[in-house]
Amino acid sequence: MQCEYQSAGTYEPRSFLQKPASRLLVIGFIFIAAFAVRLYHINEPLLDFHPIRQYRSAIVARAFYFDDMKSIPEWRRDIAIKNMKKQRPLEPQVMERVIAFAYRIAGGEHLWIPRLLSTIYWLTGGVFLYLIAKRTLSVNAAVFAITFYLFLPFGISMSRSFQPDSMMIMLLLLSILTILWYDEQRSMPRLLTAALVSSAAIFIKPVSMFLIFGGLVSIEIYRHGIWRSVINRYFPVFTVISLLPAVIYIVSAKFLMTQSQISFIPALILKVSFWKDWLAMIGRVLGYIAFTAAFVGLVTFPKGPAKALLAGLWAGYFVFGLAFNTRISTHDYYTAIFIPVAALSLSPLAVSALRGTVRLYRQRRWLAAVSGILFLGAVFASGFYMRNIQWREVGPAGKEKLQAIGAIVGVNPQFIKFLRPDLQRDVRVAKEIGEIVNHSTRTLFLTKDYGNSLVYLGELSGLPWPTTAFFATVRGWGKRVLSAEERFNASGWGILTEEDEYLDPSLLVKQSELEYFIITDVEDYRKQQDLVEFLTGNFPILVQTDDYLIFDLRNRVNPDKHTGSES
Repeated sequence: MQCEYQSAGTYEPRSFLQKPASRLLVIGFIFIAAFAVRLYHINEPLLDFHPIRQYRSAIVARAFYFDDMKSIPEWRRDIAIKNMKKQRPLEPQVMERVIAFAYRIAGGEHLWIPRLLSTIYWLTGGVFLYLIAKRTLSVNAAVFAITFYLFLPFGISMSRSFQPDSMMIMLLLLSILTILWYDEQRSMPRLLTAALVSSAAIFIKPVSMFLIFGGLVSIEIYRHGIWRSVINRYFPVFTVISLLPAVIYIVSAKFLMTQSQISFIPALILKVSFWKDWLAMIGRVLGYIAFTAAFVGLVTFPKGPAKALLAGLWAGYFVFGLAFNTRISTHDYYTAIFIPVAALSLSPLAVSALRGTVRLYRQRRWLAAVSGILFLGAVFASGFYMRNIQWREVGPAGKEKLQAIGAIVGVNPQFIKFLRPDLQRDVRVAKEIGEIVNHSTRTLFLTKDYGNSLVYLGELSGLPWPTTAFFATVRGWGKRVLSAEERFNASGWGILTEEDEYLDPSLLVKQSELEYFIITDVEDYRKQQDLVEFLTGNFPILVQTDDYLIFDLRNRVNPDKHTGSES
């Protein structure tokens, strides 16, 4: 069957990589280099890549870790558990439990542990990707596929982040590999193996089902046509087994039903802005050059089972994007699932281009050497230039230019945080605030990441105040944005962000019992003029620095203006 997959114009004559020893040496070097790159500043705080998402997992893992630790002070355990209960149940907390167990083995809460584990998951996924590419394309294409997958800038950042996506992508690639294995020799044991692996991937993150079923359905249609695929007795068995664990969890986690309503807004599909935003997310993850080349690679790929698989994976990503249209157009890491698909699609085209380049330069070796030196020089110069950029000092116009260039070549400007992390100031500020408010559990806070890093690092608790960006989202949902005073007066009743209604009432604090309003996103605070007027007109400033403001909600300046509900 492997020969059948490779017969579609992808099989290549013997080359340096066809020799097992040489191939092992090259692949081993690629994986060792990829692992070494990810060890760079592995001890840094989780502020270099989507702090909201990473610290959500860190908060949950801390609560699991503290729960059985008798040496932890009661106040720390109480805050950790309260913060965990306020996190939205987006998927099963498998990775967080694994990390909590690893903390106990390591004897402490070390954030390099989840970074390292995510890296291992991503690299293991690279092994599965290599086996898929070798089976469906060629050895040379497989080597290019893993090189692209392992060294894509977004992938480097993503694979070090504390979230379950690396684990999900690893299991997704393994499920595709087992589907190919089943397709080679169709039998019930092989089908059950593929279904069980797929169920694990879908359980970790249900979004993986779109690519899994996209690949499987496409191969089934290629083999048997649409009608015979529908009545195939194997397909219902695969569907039930692969989906059952995730369905049970989704039904039990009631909030996910609300999340599905937020994740899909039909009217968005008809808006040009949705498609532009989705394309912008693709630019941040892959870059427009790589995405365009991958699409050309898919279109020009010779017909056969390999193209059917690729087409199914592309279709799965497209359907996934439509089903989660609010997420795919605003969260770049939702497109990370497409990285291995792009790597597979790019590979044959890249190998052909490289072969043509070698033939062109064979008689002009001096030109090849000079071109190679210039290219490497440009890469290193760009790297040093980006590393020396002080991101905090770059103005809006400069950021827009960097983002435009990065979207073309596939380097997100936030990758600067990986090259030159400047994160200790944020840690210092959060810990300082925690001390000032005496680790209060009765706070409101306006921050860039909805307070996840603040409550984790400062060990305090409370509810997030929405940013102006969230107000735009609320308007997109067709809802009215509350005024600052209306929102404050309702702050104890679960509607601060229009998503907090699922919270256990015992986790909420009456408006009259709130103690502090913490602001670390001073820029966004100034944009919310009604909030500025409300706070300055009603409460004294406890502390004000260049980095944050803290209002004392315990001492109202004008108690006669109090209109909040306390009953």
